[in-house]
Amino acid sequence: MVSLFASQRLADNGSLPLTNLVCYKGDVGVLLIPKCASTSMGTVKGILNAKTEEDVPKVVHTFIRDPIDRLYSAFAFMDAAPPGMYEYMNRRATWEEFVDTIIQSGLIDEHWEPQADVVARLGRPVILHLFENISTEFPFEGLEWTNKRTRHFEADLSYREDELKEYYAGDYQLREEAGWKKLSQAS
Repeated sequence: MVSLFASQRLADNGSLPLTNLVCYKGDVGVLLIPKCASTSMGTVKGILNAKTEEDVPKVVHTFIRDPIDRLYSAFAFMDAAPPGMYEYMNRRATWEEFVDTIIQSGLIDEHWEPQADVVARLGRPVILHLFENISTEFPFEGLEWTNKRTRHFEADLSYREDELKEYYAGDYQLREEAGWKKLSQAS
């Protein structure tokens, strides 16, 4: 199993080690997945970052975001990121160029890595919640919703949608397990 506290660099085999920390308060933990309210988690009073795997509580929650919305959020974040971040990407790329780069190069970054991969690497059961329900399903009191994205872009989120949905198939499966159903399936 990959350590929860591995470095952010890509491993020699090209896979991304789990860089996300588990925060906890008492005996409840939250697996932080970038672009899924991880910044907001810092607003909860009394929450601690697990420093070792022994700190990770038995009960761990996480929020699963629509993967294409999450990818768009990473795209917007990349544009606003401080100098030095994302030097391997064209920070002024269009949405289409961004998606093409990810699909064609197979480039993995913690901000768009499939959430299903992050959850699987935890190596223990996780209680899944939908990102959209964070205000009603959050396991701690005191959340202050923050969104650092300041610039919004016009983007056709359906661009290469079938390929993105295939890449993020595990994320969509997790969302269904968390209770999400497409409106067309509900009617």
